[in-house]
Amino acid sequence: MQVCPTRKSLALVAAAAAAVLVVGLALPARAQDCNGALNISIPSPKAIPPTGPYLNVGDSTTVTLNLGSGTISGGTQITLRRLRYELDCNHLFALGVPCTDQGTIMSYDFTQTVASGGALVQCQGRTWTATAGSSANEVIFTPDTPIVLPPEQSASPTLNNCFISFKVKLENLEDTSGPNADDTATKVEVVAGFSTILTSGHADAECDNGGASGVSQSSGIFICPSCTVDQCNLGCDTTTGTCKPADASTPCADTDGNACTTAGCELSADLGVCVQTHLFASNSTPCADTDGNACTTAGCNGQGVCDQNHSSKVCPPADECNKGCDTTSGQCTPQVSTPCGDTDGNTCTTAGCEISTSNAELGVCVQTHMFASNSTPCADTDNNACTTAGCNGQGACDQTHLQIQSTSNCANPIVGTATDCTVLELDGSSVSITGPPGGIVGDICIGPNGKLSITGSEFVTGEVRLAAGATFSKSGSGTVGSVETGQDLSADINAAIAASADAASQTCTVNLTSIKSSTTINATGGGTAPTVVCVGDVVLNGAVVTLSGVAGDSFIINVTGKFVLNGGSRIIASGIQPKDVLYNIIGSGPQVAFTGGGGGSGCCKSSADGTLIALHRNIALSPGLVNGELIGGQNISIVSGSSVKCPPSPCVPNPR
Repeated sequence: MQVCPTRKSLALVAAAAAAVLVVGLALPARAQDCNGALNISIPSPKAIPPTGPYLNVGDSTTVTLNLGSGTISGGTQITLRRLRYELDCNHLFALGVPCTDQGTIMSYDFTQTVASGGALVQCQGRTWTATAGSSANEVIFTPDTPIVLPPEQSASPTLNNCFISFKVKLENLEDTSGPNADDTATKVEVVAGFSTILTSGHADAECDNGGASGVSQSSGIFICPSCTVDQCNLGCDTTTGTCKPADASTPCADTDGNACTTAGCELSADLGVCVQTHLFASNSTPCADTDGNACTTAGCNGQGVCDQNHSSKVCPPADECNKGCDTTSGQCTPQVSTPCGDTDGNTCTTAGCEISTSNAELGVCVQTHMFASNSTPCADTDNNACTTAGCNGQGACDQTHLQIQSTSNCANPIVGTATDCTVLELDGSSVSITGPPGGIVGDICIGPNGKLSITGSEFVTGEVRLAAGATFSKSGSGTVGSVETGQDLSADINAAIAASADAASQTCTVNLTSIKSSTTINATGGGTAPTVVCVGDVVLNGAVVTLSGVAGDSFIINVTGKFVLNGGSRIIASGIQPKDVLYNIIGSGPQVAFTGGGGGSGCCKSSADGTLIALHRNIALSPGLVNGELIGGQNISIVSGSSVKCPPSPCVPNPR
């Protein structure tokens, strides 16, 4: 089940290895001893040896909770139903379950998959659901079936008998002076454990002797302090957890306008500062000539001063295309092909010095002296996301030098020009969209003589595009973008039909009679060829099907029978994007159906990642979510707050 994120939920990245802490056992509950066991492992720079860095804001780390049991007097087993984790606790108060929240410091991403397992059979095969606790500080982990352990099962991470693992992210540093400040500003205290408070008639951990365990374990995540970050200060050293200045003599911004000095970093009270006079330029380093004497050359004197009479020349440079003064004639000798100031704003030409056609002793800067090589990037001014400007090798900037393809992560490129329609009805059928605001993200395209009806608060973020003879009616509070009539959708329609036929002709790489339960289908293409899954019926009732691959992998799911997702069923893309999945529902037959509740805002329990084509079937989302495109040749019903989401690409193969 997908849980919407709370105040402390954001996407996280991978973390380092774990540091082992001490197991804690609960005090006796009720009349008999009922002891659970718990161990928190978090990468720590203070472990011996260190196992992880201090965290900067935005960094993530991995938390591993090992579960076990202690003594159970008068009983034979303990049942673990829930496990609680406190994200950030104020060290000045008791570190238990629950603890005193220290504010928005650490966060948990509720969309992540909780890793689980262990050496014990009782701990394998569990799927864990993470939900928000009674406060924003608490995350509750619940296994799909309770874990039952006998007494004295070690929670040591070395044995790894039973564990879950997840990621948390540092959102903000601890408050050092406000009401949430504690006495450990660079250590975030965390707690995990079981609560003896009854929820749905049960404590989190119960023994068959009638007792309940309230064990908890505290630990800490070490974080960097607030450090200055600029050209002379590198911020926090994640190895030591201290602010680190840049090395002495590190170059920094030279702002004094003096070519005879070089700015560099120096150390002042453990803080790096940029000193403009850190170094003097060597003697005779050129500097600005400002005295107007064409026969003298300015230069640095080695003490940081620009001497206008530093050296005398027979002919000092008069400008970029003339060597200088001839002491006999007083004329300048021109230079040829010397680079000069490029002022025409044309990146496809390079300025250079040439001899003036009217004065053989004068060098002039010619803006078209050289042409940039073919395909050199130049200013893109045509506002067309599907073209890239480039030099043509003849000094001109060609706005259509390169054509680019769609950059959508949800529209399957197999459907060609049809990628610019989030919902596409091919010809003469109806599309009905009703209910609360699940939302159509992108364009709706209705083929010739088709009918579109939108009621309630459902909305469309893009355009409503109507082919010849197509009609559109709307009532309710929902909004749509512009309505375009008389649209030529023939290219989109033909591309969708061709894509379905091409997909159906592909050789099967995976043959299945049906898909009716949770499973993972791994890509076989090795990042190049598509994995073609040929299946009769896809009928899911609360099951999750994972299409797993790596970048470059793709799936074609050719379905000849039923395609039904009920009760919160999901087909998810893992390691790939929705654009890499195509569901091709072949031939006539039962309608394509999504059901299971949860429509409207946050839609929906039943969902599929990828583009769905059903040329000869009705399609009914009631409710359901398609993270991709929906293409149908018969009636399409999107009701009860259903949603189809495929934001428009900055570019499509044939832009309108």
